[in-house]
Amino acid sequence: MTPRFHKLFSALVLIAGLGVPAAEFRFADGHTEDLSFVMANQGTFMVQDPATSTFRSIPVSDLSRETVEKLGGKKALAFWDQAREQQTLEEINKQKGWVLFQGNWITPQEQRCIEAVEREAAYVKTADKLIMSKYKAPQRVKILGITNEGHAVARTGGWGPAANYVYAPPNFLILNPNESIASGEVKIWSLYYLGKRNLEVEAPGLARQPEVYTRTLPEARRRVRSWDKLYDINSDRDKSNGDSKIDGFGIPGSGSGILIGQGGFVLTNAHVVQGGARYKVRNHLMDFDASLLRSNVSLDLALLQILPPDGIQNLNPSPVLGGASFANPETVSLGDTVFAVGFPAPNLQGSNVKVTKGIVSSLTGFQDDPNTLQMDAAIQPGNSGGPLIDQSGGLVGITVARLEGDPIRRNATLSFQNVNYAVNLNAIQQFLSTVPGLKFEDLVQREPKIQSASEAIEGISPFTLQVIRAP
Repeated sequence: MTPRFHKLFSALVLIAGLGVPAAEFRFADGHTEDLSFVMANQGTFMVQDPATSTFRSIPVSDLSRETVEKLGGKKALAFWDQAREQQTLEEINKQKGWVLFQGNWITPQEQRCIEAVEREAAYVKTADKLIMSKYKAPQRVKILGITNEGHAVARTGGWGPAANYVYAPPNFLILNPNESIASGEVKIWSLYYLGKRNLEVEAPGLARQPEVYTRTLPEARRRVRSWDKLYDINSDRDKSNGDSKIDGFGIPGSGSGILIGQGGFVLTNAHVVQGGARYKVRNHLMDFDASLLRSNVSLDLALLQILPPDGIQNLNPSPVLGGASFANPETVSLGDTVFAVGFPAPNLQGSNVKVTKGIVSSLTGFQDDPNTLQMDAAIQPGNSGGPLIDQSGGLVGITVARLEGDPIRRNATLSFQNVNYAVNLNAIQQFLSTVPGLKFEDLVQREPKIQSASEAIEGISPFTLQVIRAP
């Protein structure tokens, strides 16, 4: 008690002439003390020690029920019952392994998820603070030259006193404009600031550490976060010393998958989940348990659903993780640029998502299989079940196999280069038609837009999951 309140209560007792007799206070742990009761307030008893004339506050939960009822009446007893109920709930939750986090009892797994999401939001906020500090709204940008790396040296300006537009220094660098440009051209662009960076790019009129910009916000965030290390460096996964196992789930029984829809659905290959009794899916935030909903061996497709952590009901991971969209099946053409995204050979290559680039080589698969397409993006064990996307970021297939040797004549010495396959959209549509709550048409991109490779990959990577099975 502060000196101010000590004096106040002393004065109240003296003024009222309260010669409150001492009474036996029995505590919840069994011991007793002779104290003078002064008042009850909000779940506490204010008492005075007759020996020292000092006041102190005692939570009603520290006292026996009989003492509380005798001295404080029904109102104090209600506080006691509530406090004991909270203590009991706390003991039960601790026995279940739950933790008190931000005023709520939750599982450690959910706490890690919330903390990871909060860290991610903080990283983006920190990056955006720099990016928007010198953001250039759509305006005239004059291209002064193109570097050997394909970056643009440029400057902006404003209207001069003679009603002419003047392009003034300093010159700055625009990374990968992703548009055919030439020296002397004027573009109307908005530009996102990346800071002053020494990128060892040499060009006439460019400072050694120039201001650097890019044309899209996702690219700006990716570069700023990479350069300024705005990401989790020491995650629990990084502490495994290369032995990448979780709860008895070994990486050899693993593949890739893609999150779709709004119910935590994960699309992958049937051969990825075959032989498994338990499943986990892993993304850049955390690991989730999953259940197998559907499997079609002939199409080599399977559908998992992410399970809520123990004790958490109706968890929908989609607000945290999002969901991928499919390309329009009618727009997939020969020669289209595609990217295979997944987790090949994680024990050797690491746990970060990997990307390879190729083209659609054929609209049918092995021996003109109508359910697959052929592409030449390199794939390895572990890519199975991962997304194959186009330049708009839309899914055009699910990576499934590569051709090695001659499976017809059993000629293993016959070598095929870059002959790889993915389950096509028609087969995926057929498979998903058997799943209640999932309509292929609802998952197709409405207004696909050609993006840079980095934008398409950045858009799909958070939805790409590692699928791990255990017997």
